[in-house]
Amino acid sequence: MKIQKLAFLAAAALCAAALQGCNTSDSGGSILVHVRSAVVINGARGHLPPDTTRLRATLTVAGAVTQPPPQEIPRPIGADLVDFAFVDVTTGDFTIDVLGLDAAGAITGEGTISGAVSGGSTLNETLDLLPLVTFVFATLDEEGAPAPTGSTVEAFTLDPATGVLAPVNVVALKNGAFSDAPPVFTEDGLFGYVVNPNEGLLHALSVNPATGAIAELAASPFTVDSLPNPPTIIGSFLYQSHEDSANLLVFRIEADGALTPIQTVVLPGIVARRVVPNRPRNVVHAALAGDVILTFAIEADGTLTQVGLALDVPPTGTVGTGEMGTPVVHPTGNFVFVTSGGTDAELRALAVAANGSLSLLNTAPLGEAPQSPAIDPSGNFIYVPNTGSQSISAFSIGTNGNVTTIADYPVPGDPADTDPLLPAPNKVTFDALGTFLYAGKGDSASIAGYRIDDADGSLTHLAISPFQTAPFGPAAGPVPSLDPNGNFNVVANQYLMTDSLASFFVHPTTGGLSQQGPALSTTLTGPHLVHLRPVRFP
Repeated sequence: MKIQKLAFLAAAALCAAALQGCNTSDSGGSILVHVRSAVVINGARGHLPPDTTRLRATLTVAGAVTQPPPQEIPRPIGADLVDFAFVDVTTGDFTIDVLGLDAAGAITGEGTISGAVSGGSTLNETLDLLPLVTFVFATLDEEGAPAPTGSTVEAFTLDPATGVLAPVNVVALKNGAFSDAPPVFTEDGLFGYVVNPNEGLLHALSVNPATGAIAELAASPFTVDSLPNPPTIIGSFLYQSHEDSANLLVFRIEADGALTPIQTVVLPGIVARRVVPNRPRNVVHAALAGDVILTFAIEADGTLTQVGLALDVPPTGTVGTGEMGTPVVHPTGNFVFVTSGGTDAELRALAVAANGSLSLLNTAPLGEAPQSPAIDPSGNFIYVPNTGSQSISAFSIGTNGNVTTIADYPVPGDPADTDPLLPAPNKVTFDALGTFLYAGKGDSASIAGYRIDDADGSLTHLAISPFQTAPFGPAAGPVPSLDPNGNFNVVANQYLMTDSLASFFVHPTTGGLSQQGPALSTTLTGPHLVHLRPVRFP
């Protein structure tokens, strides 16, 4: 997956400016390396992967790693050009290998340059870092199929340079099982789990680390309770809540992906939504029906211990019939945000104590029928799509966690459609740097785009949007998901009989979306929330 790029621009004048104090004596030369993304679409260069926190460069001369030793430097937040400087390099043929690394040391991209350096020379090189291939997984249900036979999970690859999708394989869940949830994967990406809500089962899948091909484990499925939510995986443990059971089940994930039950936590009520991890606090938060949130500490053996009291966060004013939404944890772990439903919905801001327990900070009004909130990459703003009132509510997040309303932004309809229900937004995502916001428009085949003001979080609708993702028709709407490498939006088009996946390049300057390659039809209807992960296996 490496690329070769030779760009020898001997420029001694650059040495003084860019390589301060470099040695240009006859005993050695100097090499300045500019690292950037290898992704170029329609003349626009993409981003370095957003989770690349540092880059490591290894210099080899005449086939041996030489002095200076490998360099490792942090990547400034949001920077898409990183420079290395090698000085007093031994004369001869050289190779420089560069790896992008995330916080855990996993590889996010790689590239290589080679050439020759002579004593006293200064080389100014450009290295294009190629991100890793991304595996894409989608769960397909039977809704609208002419002869429903059960659900499938389909695997695809996303080319890191072009964004083109390619099918890998399709797995039909055992026993004709039906599922409307995406697979949830272990942190190493080797195993995924799909709920079968009707039968109270959890199907386990293995992933081929070289190809992305999936297969259901021989021991699968595993028994859980009725109406399971998508599970939560933290390390080697899986936490399973249910919409029709008060049991929170804890499993240990074995080396072969099989599940071993280790604890049953009996809750004071059913969990209306998925259990949410708060990794900085090493706890999980569980939102129960009736506007109650419980917090549990994660012990070393994976078992859970409740911390603090159950937090009752009833909204003020008249409330509709909607349930509390899935809690969203701030990147710092210091705050949690959750929505209520109904016609007088609210966004609630909660403080997280050192032990993980919660307390209410403040509330702010939302539109009708709010969906899951999304926190922008800076952590300063939070946005909530409202399907009922066809708008996006924007809020700033104070240093103390309080939310303050910025504005409520109507989502415009499409010129070709006259149905007033078409613009309803169902999910929002961001580009890699938090410059643009995208909203999938429910019951429509397009995505609305907005520019985010980085000072106050306000939204400006992009004149070039909406972006068409499929032919118009009755549907649940497109669901956008940003590629982990930060350059492509993969969209699940949920349309009766015309379901598909499509990939769009995110233009870093204009925010425009341009489709890359053909949309891929799926074997069944209703592709549910694709799961994307880059290939980062050892």
